[in-house]
Amino acid sequence: MRIVTVTEMRQIEKEAFESGISYEQMMRTAGTKIAEKIFCSTIYPNQTITAIIGPGNNGGDALITLTVLRKHGWITNAWIIRERFDQDDLLSEYQKLNGNLRKYQDDQNFILLDQWLNSSDVFLDGALGIGCHLPLANDYSVLFSHIQDLPKNFMTIAVDCPSGMDCNTGDCDKNCIQADLTLCIEALKIGEIQHPGYHFTGHIDRISLDLPENLPVYQTIKRFSLEKETLRNTVPVREIDGNKGTFGTVAIIGGSYQYIGAPILTGMAAYKTGCGLVNMFVPQIVRDISASSISEAIWTIMDLQNQETTNDCLEKIDAIMKKKHAIVIGPGFGHNDLQTVFVKRFFEKMQEGSYGLDQNFVIDADGLNLLASLPNWDIILPQVCILTPHPGEFSRLSKLTIQEIQKNRIQVSEKFALTWNKVIVLKGAFTVIASPDGRTAVMPLATSALAKAGSGDILSGIIAGFLAQGVADQFAAACLGVWIHGKTGILAKDRIGNEYSVTATDIVQSIPESITKLLV
Repeated sequence: MRIVTVTEMRQIEKEAFESGISYEQMMRTAGTKIAEKIFCSTIYPNQTITAIIGPGNNGGDALITLTVLRKHGWITNAWIIRERFDQDDLLSEYQKLNGNLRKYQDDQNFILLDQWLNSSDVFLDGALGIGCHLPLANDYSVLFSHIQDLPKNFMTIAVDCPSGMDCNTGDCDKNCIQADLTLCIEALKIGEIQHPGYHFTGHIDRISLDLPENLPVYQTIKRFSLEKETLRNTVPVREIDGNKGTFGTVAIIGGSYQYIGAPILTGMAAYKTGCGLVNMFVPQIVRDISASSISEAIWTIMDLQNQETTNDCLEKIDAIMKKKHAIVIGPGFGHNDLQTVFVKRFFEKMQEGSYGLDQNFVIDADGLNLLASLPNWDIILPQVCILTPHPGEFSRLSKLTIQEIQKNRIQVSEKFALTWNKVIVLKGAFTVIASPDGRTAVMPLATSALAKAGSGDILSGIIAGFLAQGVADQFAAACLGVWIHGKTGILAKDRIGNEYSVTATDIVQSIPESITKLLV
Protein backbone atom coordinates (compact mmCIF):
# COMPACT_ATOMS: atom_id res chain seq x y z
CA MET A 1 0.00 0.00 0.00
CA ARG A 2 1.38 3.41 -0.96
CA ILE A 3 1.91 6.01 1.76
CA VAL A 4 1.07 9.53 0.66
CA THR A 5 0.87 13.11 1.88
CA VAL A 6 -2.36 15.04 1.50
CA THR A 7 -0.90 16.90 -1.49
CA GLU A 8 0.06 13.62 -3.16
CA MET A 9 -3.42 12.20 -2.60
CA ARG A 10 -5.04 15.24 -4.14
CA GLN A 11 -2.67 14.90 -7.11
CA ILE A 12 -3.67 11.25 -7.53
CA GLU A 13 -7.34 12.27 -7.64
CA LYS A 14 -6.59 15.13 -10.04
CA GLU A 15 -4.69 12.93 -12.48
CA ALA A 16 -7.37 10.25 -12.26
CA PHE A 17 -9.97 12.89 -13.14
CA GLU A 18 -7.87 14.07 -16.07
CA SER A 19 -7.64 10.47 -17.27
CA GLY A 20 -11.44 10.30 -17.49
CA ILE A 21 -12.53 9.11 -14.04
CA SER A 22 -14.87 11.64 -12.42
CA TYR A 23 -14.72 12.53 -8.74
CA GLU A 24 -18.25 11.14 -8.36
CA GLN A 25 -17.16 7.88 -9.93
CA MET A 26 -14.26 7.67 -7.46
CA MET A 27 -16.70 8.25 -4.59
CA ARG A 28 -19.07 5.60 -5.89
CA THR A 29 -16.22 3.09 -6.13
CA ALA A 30 -15.09 3.88 -2.59
CA GLY A 31 -18.58 3.82 -1.06
CA THR A 32 -19.55 0.60 -2.83
CA LYS A 33 -16.40 -1.21 -1.73
CA ILE A 34 -16.80 -0.03 1.87
CA ALA A 35 -20.34 -1.41 1.84
CA GLU A 36 -19.12 -4.70 0.41
CA LYS A 37 -16.58 -5.06 3.22
CA ILE A 38 -19.34 -4.46 5.75
CA PHE A 39 -22.15 -6.66 4.39
CA CYS A 40 -19.77 -9.53 3.61
CA SER A 41 -18.84 -9.69 7.29
CA THR A 42 -20.60 -12.15 9.57
CA ILE A 43 -20.18 -10.14 12.78
CA TYR A 44 -23.11 -7.74 12.35
CA PRO A 45 -26.26 -9.64 13.39
CA ASN A 46 -28.63 -6.64 13.48
CA GLN A 47 -27.56 -5.29 10.07
CA THR A 48 -27.91 -1.75 11.35
CA ILE A 49 -25.53 1.12 10.66
CA THR A 50 -25.37 4.79 11.67
CA ALA A 51 -23.14 7.23 9.80
CA ILE A 52 -22.06 10.78 10.52
CA ILE A 53 -22.15 12.55 7.16
CA GLY A 54 -19.87 15.53 6.58
CA PRO A 55 -20.05 18.05 3.72
CA GLY A 56 -17.05 16.73 1.77
CA ASN A 57 -16.05 13.65 -0.18
CA ASN A 58 -15.87 11.50 2.96
CA GLY A 59 -19.52 12.29 3.57
CA GLY A 60 -20.26 11.34 -0.03
CA ASP A 61 -18.41 8.03 0.39
CA ALA A 62 -20.44 7.33 3.52
CA LEU A 63 -23.76 8.19 1.84
CA ILE A 64 -23.01 5.78 -1.00
CA THR A 65 -22.11 3.10 1.56
CA LEU A 66 -25.47 3.58 3.29
CA THR A 67 -27.31 3.48 -0.03
CA VAL A 68 -25.70 0.18 -1.06
CA LEU A 69 -26.32 -1.35 2.37
CA ARG A 70 -29.94 -0.18 2.25
CA LYS A 71 -30.35 -2.05 -1.03
CA HIS A 72 -29.11 -5.16 0.79
CA GLY A 73 -31.78 -4.82 3.44
CA TRP A 74 -29.81 -3.04 6.15
CA ILE A 75 -31.35 -0.47 8.48
CA THR A 76 -29.40 2.69 7.71
CA ASN A 77 -29.23 5.97 9.62
CA ALA A 78 -27.63 9.11 8.18
CA TRP A 79 -26.90 11.91 10.65
CA ILE A 80 -25.90 15.08 8.75
CA ILE A 81 -23.42 17.19 10.71
CA ARG A 82 -23.39 20.04 8.16
CA GLU A 83 -25.49 20.94 5.16
CA ARG A 84 -24.31 19.46 1.91
CA PHE A 85 -24.59 21.32 -1.41
CA ASP A 86 -28.08 22.02 -2.81
CA GLN A 87 -28.14 19.53 -5.68
CA ASP A 88 -26.86 16.47 -3.85
CA ASP A 89 -27.72 13.45 -5.99
CA LEU A 90 -26.12 11.13 -3.47
CA LEU A 91 -28.43 12.33 -0.71
CA SER A 92 -31.44 12.13 -3.01
CA GLU A 93 -30.63 8.54 -4.01
CA TYR A 94 -30.35 7.59 -0.36
CA GLN A 95 -33.66 9.20 0.58
CA LYS A 96 -35.50 7.45 -2.28
CA LEU A 97 -34.71 4.15 -0.53
CA ASN A 98 -36.32 5.43 2.68
CA GLY A 99 -33.12 5.39 4.64
CA ASN A 100 -33.37 7.20 7.96
CA LEU A 101 -32.00 10.75 7.98
CA ARG A 102 -31.65 13.52 10.54
CA LYS A 103 -29.78 16.82 10.47
CA TYR A 104 -27.73 18.29 13.28
CA GLN A 105 -29.95 21.34 13.70
CA ASP A 106 -32.92 19.01 14.31
CA ASP A 107 -31.12 16.87 16.91
CA GLN A 108 -28.74 19.22 18.71
CA ASN A 109 -29.08 17.28 21.97
CA PHE A 110 -28.19 14.03 20.14
CA ILE A 111 -31.32 12.25 21.40
CA LEU A 112 -32.08 10.45 18.13
CA LEU A 113 -28.40 9.92 17.36
CA ASP A 114 -27.97 8.13 20.69
CA GLN A 115 -30.96 5.91 19.96
CA TRP A 116 -29.57 5.03 16.56
CA LEU A 117 -26.08 4.27 17.84
CA ASN A 118 -27.46 2.20 20.71
CA SER A 119 -29.11 -0.17 18.21
CA SER A 120 -26.34 -0.15 15.58
CA ASP A 121 -23.74 -2.76 14.76
CA VAL A 122 -21.58 -0.17 12.98
CA PHE A 123 -20.82 3.50 13.45
CA LEU A 124 -19.44 4.84 10.14
CA ASP A 125 -17.31 7.96 10.55
CA GLY A 126 -17.71 10.04 7.39
CA ALA A 127 -17.51 13.45 9.01
CA LEU A 128 -14.06 14.76 8.06
CA GLY A 129 -11.36 13.59 5.68
CA ILE A 130 -7.88 14.57 4.57
CA GLY A 131 -8.86 18.24 4.49
CA CYS A 132 -9.25 18.36 8.26
CA HIS A 133 -7.47 21.29 9.93
CA LEU A 134 -6.96 21.59 13.67
CA PRO A 135 -8.32 22.75 16.02
CA LEU A 136 -11.77 21.37 15.29
CA ALA A 137 -14.73 23.69 14.86
CA ASN A 138 -17.01 23.71 17.89
CA ASP A 139 -19.87 21.69 16.34
CA TYR A 140 -17.50 18.85 15.40
CA SER A 141 -15.70 18.96 18.75
CA VAL A 142 -18.93 18.76 20.75
CA LEU A 143 -20.29 15.92 18.60
CA PHE A 144 -17.10 13.84 18.70
CA SER A 145 -16.73 14.31 22.44
CA HIS A 146 -20.29 13.10 22.94
CA ILE A 147 -19.74 10.02 20.77
CA GLN A 148 -16.55 9.12 22.61
CA ASP A 149 -18.45 9.13 25.91
CA LEU A 150 -21.07 6.64 24.72
CA PRO A 151 -20.96 2.93 25.62
CA LYS A 152 -19.19 1.11 22.77
CA ASN A 153 -21.80 -1.38 21.64
CA PHE A 154 -20.87 -0.82 18.00
CA MET A 155 -17.82 -1.10 15.76
CA THR A 156 -16.40 2.23 14.63
CA ILE A 157 -15.23 2.32 11.01
CA ALA A 158 -13.46 5.44 9.74
CA VAL A 159 -13.79 6.38 6.08
CA ASP A 160 -10.21 7.09 4.90
CA CYS A 161 -9.10 8.50 8.27
CA PRO A 162 -10.50 9.11 11.75
CA SER A 163 -12.23 12.50 11.92
CA GLY A 164 -10.16 14.98 13.88
CA MET A 165 -6.76 13.88 12.52
CA ASP A 166 -4.30 15.93 10.50
CA CYS A 167 -3.39 13.42 7.80
CA ASN A 168 -0.03 15.08 7.11
CA THR A 169 1.36 15.32 10.62
CA GLY A 170 -0.58 12.74 12.61
CA ASP A 171 -1.66 15.41 15.08
CA CYS A 172 -5.08 14.70 16.54
CA ASP A 173 -7.69 16.76 18.32
CA LYS A 174 -8.39 15.63 21.86
CA ASN A 175 -11.85 14.57 20.65
CA CYS A 176 -10.63 12.75 17.54
CA ILE A 177 -12.84 9.76 16.71
CA GLN A 178 -11.29 6.50 17.92
CA ALA A 179 -11.71 3.96 15.13
CA ASP A 180 -11.66 0.18 15.39
CA LEU A 181 -11.04 -0.04 11.64
CA THR A 182 -9.82 2.59 9.19
CA LEU A 183 -10.52 1.97 5.51
CA CYS A 184 -7.90 4.02 3.66
CA ILE A 185 -9.07 5.20 0.26
CA GLU A 186 -6.48 4.22 -2.38
CA ALA A 187 -3.43 4.93 -0.18
CA LEU A 188 -2.35 5.17 3.43
CA LYS A 189 -2.03 8.74 4.64
CA ILE A 190 1.32 9.55 6.21
CA GLY A 191 -0.25 10.96 9.40
CA GLU A 192 -2.00 7.67 10.10
CA ILE A 193 1.28 5.93 10.85
CA GLN A 194 2.84 8.72 12.89
CA HIS A 195 2.41 9.51 16.57
CA PRO A 196 -0.21 10.15 17.85
CA GLY A 197 -2.27 9.38 14.75
CA TYR A 198 -1.75 5.62 14.81
CA HIS A 199 -3.38 5.45 18.24
CA PHE A 200 -6.71 6.39 16.62
CA THR A 201 -6.80 4.28 13.46
CA GLY A 202 -7.35 0.80 14.87
CA HIS A 203 -6.77 -1.86 12.22
CA ILE A 204 -5.96 -0.42 8.80
CA ASP A 205 -7.24 -1.77 5.50
CA ARG A 206 -7.23 -0.39 1.95
CA ILE A 207 -10.04 0.47 -0.44
CA SER A 208 -8.78 0.59 -4.03
CA LEU A 209 -10.29 3.14 -6.41
CA ASP A 210 -9.28 0.96 -9.40
CA LEU A 211 -7.27 3.79 -10.93
CA PRO A 212 -4.86 3.37 -13.84
CA GLU A 213 -1.40 2.32 -12.69
CA ASN A 214 0.24 4.64 -15.20
CA LEU A 215 -0.71 7.88 -13.46
CA PRO A 216 2.44 10.06 -13.51
CA VAL A 217 2.20 10.83 -9.80
CA TYR A 218 2.71 7.17 -8.95
CA GLN A 219 6.24 7.39 -10.36
CA THR A 220 7.16 9.97 -7.71
CA ILE A 221 5.70 8.18 -4.68
CA LYS A 222 8.30 5.86 -3.16
CA ARG A 223 6.75 5.29 0.26
CA PHE A 224 4.84 2.10 0.94
CA SER A 225 3.77 -0.16 3.77
CA LEU A 226 5.31 -3.62 4.06
CA GLU A 227 3.00 -6.31 2.70
CA LYS A 228 3.48 -10.03 2.48
CA GLU A 229 2.49 -10.30 -1.18
CA THR A 230 5.22 -7.87 -2.26
CA LEU A 231 7.96 -9.13 0.04
CA ARG A 232 7.47 -12.77 -0.89
CA ASN A 233 9.13 -12.13 -4.25
CA THR A 234 12.33 -10.85 -2.61
CA VAL A 235 13.00 -13.93 -0.46
CA PRO A 236 16.19 -15.65 -1.73
CA VAL A 237 15.65 -18.99 -3.43
CA ARG A 238 17.16 -22.03 -1.67
CA GLU A 239 19.23 -24.02 -4.15
CA ILE A 240 18.62 -27.73 -3.59
CA ASP A 241 22.27 -28.57 -4.30
CA GLY A 242 23.64 -25.70 -2.20
CA ASN A 243 26.03 -25.99 0.73
CA LYS A 244 26.81 -23.79 3.70
CA GLY A 245 29.01 -21.61 1.54
CA THR A 246 26.15 -21.12 -0.90
CA PHE A 247 24.05 -19.52 1.80
CA GLY A 248 26.76 -17.25 3.15
CA THR A 249 28.47 -16.39 6.40
CA VAL A 250 27.29 -13.95 9.05
CA ALA A 251 30.08 -12.58 11.22
CA ILE A 252 29.00 -11.05 14.52
CA ILE A 253 31.26 -8.69 16.44
CA GLY A 254 29.86 -8.07 19.88
CA GLY A 255 29.37 -9.24 23.43
CA SER A 256 30.90 -8.12 26.71
CA TYR A 257 30.91 -9.00 30.39
CA GLN A 258 27.74 -6.97 30.84
CA TYR A 259 25.89 -8.22 27.76
CA ILE A 260 26.61 -11.89 27.22
CA GLY A 261 23.39 -12.91 25.50
CA ALA A 262 23.04 -10.19 22.85
CA PRO A 263 25.36 -11.62 20.16
CA ILE A 264 23.97 -15.11 20.81
CA LEU A 265 20.48 -13.91 19.93
CA THR A 266 21.85 -12.27 16.78
CA GLY A 267 23.62 -15.48 15.74
CA MET A 268 20.60 -17.67 16.42
CA ALA A 269 18.42 -15.32 14.38
CA ALA A 270 20.87 -15.40 11.47
CA TYR A 271 20.86 -19.21 11.44
CA LYS A 272 17.07 -19.40 11.71
CA THR A 273 16.84 -17.01 8.76
CA GLY A 274 18.84 -19.35 6.56
CA CYS A 275 22.51 -18.37 6.42
CA GLY A 276 25.01 -21.20 6.09
CA LEU A 277 27.48 -20.26 8.80
CA VAL A 278 27.73 -17.92 11.78
CA ASN A 279 31.15 -16.77 12.96
CA MET A 280 31.13 -15.22 16.44
CA PHE A 281 33.82 -12.67 17.40
CA VAL A 282 33.28 -12.28 21.13
CA PRO A 283 35.09 -12.09 24.49
CA GLN A 284 35.96 -15.43 26.07
CA ILE A 285 33.31 -15.12 28.77
CA VAL A 286 30.61 -14.99 26.10
CA ARG A 287 31.97 -18.10 24.38
CA ASP A 288 32.43 -20.01 27.62
CA ILE A 289 28.96 -19.33 28.94
CA SER A 290 26.97 -19.42 25.71
CA ALA A 291 28.67 -21.84 23.30
CA SER A 292 26.18 -24.60 24.06
CA SER A 293 23.30 -22.26 23.16
CA ILE A 294 24.46 -22.00 19.58
CA SER A 295 26.63 -25.04 19.00
CA GLU A 296 26.58 -24.57 15.21
CA ALA A 297 28.67 -21.39 15.40
CA ILE A 298 32.41 -20.89 14.87
CA TRP A 299 34.00 -19.00 17.76
CA THR A 300 36.86 -16.52 17.69
CA ILE A 301 37.96 -15.01 21.00
CA MET A 302 38.38 -11.26 20.82
CA ASP A 303 40.38 -9.69 23.65
CA LEU A 304 40.67 -5.99 22.87
CA GLN A 305 43.34 -5.59 25.54
CA ASN A 306 45.56 -7.99 23.60
CA GLN A 307 46.87 -6.51 20.38
CA GLU A 308 47.80 -9.90 18.98
CA THR A 309 44.35 -11.44 19.35
CA THR A 310 42.78 -8.25 18.02
CA ASN A 311 44.93 -8.42 14.89
CA ASP A 312 44.03 -12.09 14.51
CA CYS A 313 40.34 -11.17 14.60
CA LEU A 314 40.83 -8.51 11.97
CA GLU A 315 42.61 -10.98 9.69
CA LYS A 316 39.82 -13.52 10.06
CA ILE A 317 37.20 -10.85 9.35
CA ASP A 318 39.22 -9.88 6.28
CA ALA A 319 39.02 -13.49 5.06
CA ILE A 320 35.25 -13.57 5.63
CA MET A 321 34.83 -10.38 3.63
CA LYS A 322 36.16 -12.10 0.55
CA LYS A 323 33.27 -14.56 0.64
CA LYS A 324 29.51 -14.33 0.48
CA HIS A 325 28.85 -12.67 3.81
CA ALA A 326 27.32 -10.09 6.10
CA ILE A 327 28.81 -8.53 9.20
CA VAL A 328 26.94 -7.33 12.28
CA ILE A 329 28.75 -4.95 14.62
CA GLY A 330 27.48 -3.95 18.01
CA PRO A 331 25.14 -6.40 19.80
CA GLY A 332 26.19 -6.29 23.46
CA PHE A 333 29.60 -4.88 22.52
CA GLY A 334 29.79 -2.40 25.37
CA HIS A 335 30.81 1.22 25.13
CA ASN A 336 34.21 2.17 26.50
CA ASP A 337 37.60 3.36 25.22
CA LEU A 338 38.78 -0.05 23.99
CA GLN A 339 35.68 -0.64 21.90
CA THR A 340 35.81 2.91 20.54
CA VAL A 341 39.42 2.49 19.44
CA PHE A 342 38.62 -0.88 17.82
CA VAL A 343 35.64 0.43 15.84
CA LYS A 344 37.59 3.48 14.68
CA ARG A 345 40.53 1.32 13.62
CA PHE A 346 38.27 -1.21 11.91
CA PHE A 347 36.58 1.32 9.67
CA GLU A 348 39.75 3.29 9.04
CA LYS A 349 41.32 0.10 7.66
CA MET A 350 38.34 -0.18 5.36
CA GLN A 351 38.90 3.39 4.19
CA GLU A 352 42.53 2.55 3.53
CA GLY A 353 41.42 -0.21 1.21
CA SER A 354 42.38 -3.15 3.39
CA TYR A 355 38.90 -4.62 3.20
CA GLY A 356 37.33 -2.77 0.30
CA LEU A 357 34.11 -0.79 0.48
CA ASP A 358 31.67 -3.18 -1.17
CA GLN A 359 30.60 -4.91 2.03
CA ASN A 360 27.36 -5.89 3.77
CA PHE A 361 27.31 -4.28 7.20
CA VAL A 362 24.58 -4.08 9.81
CA ILE A 363 25.45 -1.74 12.68
CA ASP A 364 23.29 -2.01 15.77
CA ALA A 365 23.17 -1.24 19.49
CA ASP A 366 26.57 -0.31 20.93
CA GLY A 367 28.01 -0.23 17.43
CA LEU A 368 25.81 2.83 16.87
CA ASN A 369 26.70 4.34 20.24
CA LEU A 370 30.40 3.95 19.43
CA LEU A 371 29.93 5.58 16.06
CA ALA A 372 28.27 8.58 17.67
CA SER A 373 31.48 9.26 19.58
CA LEU A 374 33.56 9.40 16.38
CA PRO A 375 33.84 12.60 14.34
CA ASN A 376 32.67 12.27 10.73
CA TRP A 377 31.55 8.72 11.37
CA ASP A 378 29.22 8.73 8.36
CA ILE A 379 32.19 9.34 6.06
CA ILE A 380 34.23 6.54 7.66
CA LEU A 381 31.53 3.93 7.11
CA PRO A 382 31.17 2.03 3.85
CA GLN A 383 28.28 3.02 1.62
CA VAL A 384 26.80 -0.49 1.66
CA CYS A 385 25.64 -0.29 5.24
CA ILE A 386 22.45 -0.63 7.29
CA LEU A 387 21.97 1.25 10.56
CA THR A 388 19.29 -0.09 12.93
CA PRO A 389 18.84 2.49 15.71
CA HIS A 390 16.06 2.83 18.23
CA PRO A 391 15.05 6.47 18.89
CA GLY A 392 17.67 6.95 21.63
CA GLU A 393 20.50 5.72 19.41
CA PHE A 394 19.19 7.80 16.53
CA SER A 395 19.21 10.82 18.81
CA ARG A 396 22.90 10.30 19.64
CA LEU A 397 23.78 9.94 15.95
CA SER A 398 21.69 12.84 14.63
CA LYS A 399 21.84 15.23 17.61
CA LEU A 400 18.07 15.57 17.43
CA THR A 401 15.96 15.06 20.54
CA ILE A 402 13.94 11.86 20.87
CA GLN A 403 10.80 14.00 20.79
CA GLU A 404 11.83 15.53 17.45
CA ILE A 405 12.50 12.08 16.03
CA GLN A 406 9.29 10.48 17.26
CA LYS A 407 7.20 13.41 16.07
CA ASN A 408 8.39 12.99 12.47
CA ARG A 409 9.76 9.45 12.22
CA ILE A 410 9.28 9.09 8.47
CA GLN A 411 10.58 12.51 7.44
CA VAL A 412 13.54 12.32 9.82
CA SER A 413 14.50 8.84 8.59
CA GLU A 414 14.29 9.96 4.98
CA LYS A 415 16.37 13.07 5.62
CA PHE A 416 19.22 11.27 7.38
CA ALA A 417 19.24 8.29 5.02
CA LEU A 418 20.03 10.81 2.31
CA THR A 419 22.44 12.85 4.46
CA TRP A 420 24.40 9.83 5.68
CA ASN A 421 23.97 7.85 2.45
CA LYS A 422 22.94 4.76 4.43
CA VAL A 423 19.88 2.56 4.77
CA ILE A 424 18.24 3.37 8.10
CA VAL A 425 15.92 1.14 10.11
CA LEU A 426 14.30 3.32 12.78
CA LYS A 427 12.91 0.77 15.22
CA GLY A 428 9.77 1.12 17.31
CA ALA A 429 6.03 1.17 16.69
CA PHE A 430 5.60 1.39 12.90
CA THR A 431 9.28 0.77 12.17
CA VAL A 432 10.57 2.93 9.30
CA ILE A 433 13.05 1.73 6.66
CA ALA A 434 14.55 4.54 4.58
CA SER A 435 17.01 4.28 1.70
CA PRO A 436 19.25 7.06 0.37
CA ASP A 437 17.71 6.51 -3.08
CA GLY A 438 14.38 7.83 -1.78
CA ARG A 439 12.53 4.57 -1.08
CA THR A 440 10.77 4.37 2.26
CA ALA A 441 8.83 1.53 3.84
CA VAL A 442 6.84 1.32 7.06
CA MET A 443 5.91 -1.81 8.98
CA PRO A 444 2.22 -1.31 9.83
CA LEU A 445 2.55 -2.83 13.28
CA ALA A 446 2.80 -1.73 16.88
CA THR A 447 3.06 -4.38 19.59
CA SER A 448 4.62 -4.38 23.03
CA ALA A 449 5.53 -8.05 22.50
CA LEU A 450 8.66 -6.80 20.72
CA ALA A 451 9.51 -4.28 23.42
CA LYS A 452 11.91 -6.61 25.20
CA ALA A 453 15.68 -6.71 25.71
CA GLY A 454 17.29 -8.60 22.86
CA SER A 455 14.55 -7.93 20.34
CA GLY A 456 16.73 -5.51 18.35
CA ASP A 457 19.64 -7.97 18.38
CA ILE A 458 17.36 -10.51 16.73
CA LEU A 459 16.34 -8.03 14.05
CA SER A 460 19.96 -7.35 13.09
CA GLY A 461 20.59 -11.10 12.83
CA ILE A 462 17.57 -11.61 10.56
CA ILE A 463 18.63 -8.80 8.23
CA ALA A 464 22.21 -10.10 8.12
CA GLY A 465 20.95 -13.61 7.40
CA PHE A 466 19.19 -12.39 4.26
CA LEU A 467 22.20 -10.32 3.18
CA ALA A 468 24.50 -13.33 3.53
CA GLN A 469 22.17 -15.41 1.35
CA GLY A 470 22.57 -12.97 -1.48
CA VAL A 471 19.84 -10.35 -1.17
CA ALA A 472 21.90 -7.70 -2.93
CA ASP A 473 19.58 -4.77 -2.25
CA GLN A 474 20.22 -3.64 1.34
CA PHE A 475 16.86 -1.89 1.46
CA ALA A 476 15.07 -5.08 0.40
CA ALA A 477 16.99 -7.12 3.00
CA ALA A 478 16.05 -4.62 5.69
CA CYS A 479 12.39 -4.73 4.64
CA LEU A 480 12.38 -8.53 4.75
CA GLY A 481 14.01 -8.49 8.17
CA VAL A 482 11.59 -5.97 9.63
CA TRP A 483 8.53 -7.88 8.36
CA ILE A 484 9.79 -11.24 9.65
CA HIS A 485 10.72 -9.67 12.98
CA GLY A 486 7.35 -7.98 13.36
CA LYS A 487 5.50 -11.17 12.56
CA THR A 488 7.54 -13.10 15.13
CA GLY A 489 6.29 -10.78 17.84
CA ILE A 490 2.67 -11.44 16.91
CA LEU A 491 3.22 -15.19 16.63
CA ALA A 492 5.01 -15.35 19.98
CA LYS A 493 2.23 -13.36 21.63
CA ASP A 494 -0.44 -15.61 20.12
CA ARG A 495 1.40 -18.76 21.17
CA ILE A 496 1.94 -17.59 24.74
CA GLY A 497 -1.42 -15.89 25.09
CA ASN A 498 -0.33 -12.38 26.05
CA GLU A 499 2.21 -9.66 25.24
CA TYR A 500 3.55 -9.41 28.80
CA SER A 501 5.36 -12.74 28.89
CA VAL A 502 7.09 -12.73 25.50
CA THR A 503 10.89 -12.88 25.74
CA ALA A 504 13.62 -12.55 23.14
CA THR A 505 13.99 -16.34 23.14
CA ASP A 506 10.29 -16.65 22.27
CA ILE A 507 10.83 -14.23 19.38
CA VAL A 508 13.76 -16.26 17.99
CA GLN A 509 11.75 -19.45 18.23
CA SER A 510 9.01 -17.86 16.13
CA ILE A 511 11.29 -17.04 13.17
CA PRO A 512 10.67 -20.35 11.31
CA GLU A 513 6.90 -19.94 11.49
CA SER A 514 7.19 -16.30 10.47
CA ILE A 515 9.16 -17.24 7.35
CA THR A 516 6.58 -19.93 6.58
CA LYS A 517 3.80 -17.32 6.85
CA LEU A 518 5.67 -15.16 4.35
CA LEU A 519 6.18 -17.96 1.83
CA VAL A 520 2.65 -19.42 1.77
